[in-house]
Amino acid sequence: MSIYLKQFIIVFLILCTLPLYNYFKPTEQFSEKILNSGEFLKFGEMQNTEVLQNGSNFGEIMNHHFFQDLNFTEKRRYFLDGRSYRNPCIQFEANLTSDIFVNYEEREKFESKELEIFQRYRFLPKRVFKSTPQIVFTVGLESTGHHFFWEAWTRTCKLVRILCEPEKTFNQIVSDGPQRQRLLGPSAQAQLKQQLELYKFKLLILNTYPDASLMHSYPNARPKNCTFVPDIRQLAGLFEKWGYDFRLLFLDRNPEDIIISSLRRRFDKQMLPQCRMYVFALKALKNQLKSLDSQFFAGAISLERTREQNKQSSKNLMKSSLNLTNEMVDMLFHRFNQKRANQCIDSPNENQSKLLQCRDQYLNEYFAYREFCDKFFE
Repeated sequence: MSIYLKQFIIVFLILCTLPLYNYFKPTEQFSEKILNSGEFLKFGEMQNTEVLQNGSNFGEIMNHHFFQDLNFTEKRRYFLDGRSYRNPCIQFEANLTSDIFVNYEEREKFESKELEIFQRYRFLPKRVFKSTPQIVFTVGLESTGHHFFWEAWTRTCKLVRILCEPEKTFNQIVSDGPQRQRLLGPSAQAQLKQQLELYKFKLLILNTYPDASLMHSYPNARPKNCTFVPDIRQLAGLFEKWGYDFRLLFLDRNPEDIIISSLRRRFDKQMLPQCRMYVFALKALKNQLKSLDSQFFAGAISLERTREQNKQSSKNLMKSSLNLTNEMVDMLFHRFNQKRANQCIDSPNENQSKLLQCRDQYLNEYFAYREFCDKFFE
């Protein structure tokens, strides 16, 4: 081959690849193009991808690379369904002296070790599909709907007496963090198993009892130098071993609303440490889900969606997974109110560089979780 022919081929290949480079090159114009076109679909309109099989696809999200390239403002707008949020944003006044005794380096070391444990979990196939009782655990970040479910299950249990009974004994045994460490002990396991044998209703609803220490959200406790989260992989393993059908219900809400609600209730005095805990909690949940068979998943509830959307999804899924009738699902959602965000929040007196970096990571992690929840509504 002559040198001129080689040069011609090289030039030809470069010219062919330039359009692809320009299309995938991340720029502000690129971000606006994706947001304003049909290529980046709005919440609830994502292209079909299968519900997780064997947990292997968690985080492998359709259009995830597009979302990663958006700036923080665009990501926040995405979670508002493409609508402009109400300005100005809430200005949260952080108490910068509230955590002077907290050692964040120690907390992050603790979180890192916890993630290593979750990452080493072996995959757990589901083998038990029928038992009395069936055990239901509600999974979600703080402020995503645990209180709604407490009211909904309490009402439904009263109307359908054979279905379930509000019970806090089990939640006290499982309890707030350190949940995983406590349940490693034989006495706690024996106590839990004994109580299960005494329970005579069809469904046992865990972690929605109206006590802050018994809600078991992600995170569920934040002492000075560590962050505790539930361990649904550990619970699934225990209940499977004892022959009980264990199922998971997932909660979803706009991530900006989660921050606003939690700060208003003063769970945290600063946004940055709250954000870091939420990033850890989402990573912990992601790794736990990777080790679970998708047949453990019973459905999802989204505060962003309408009552009818939630009811229809629940009727499609919970009828088979939890043996609920259409009438029971109607009872559950009798007082459900959709909550769609149109407000943003900032914390101007904190370190803006660190805060922006963390909040960007938080939205990236929540994007993956939102996509996971969306599969239950397809």
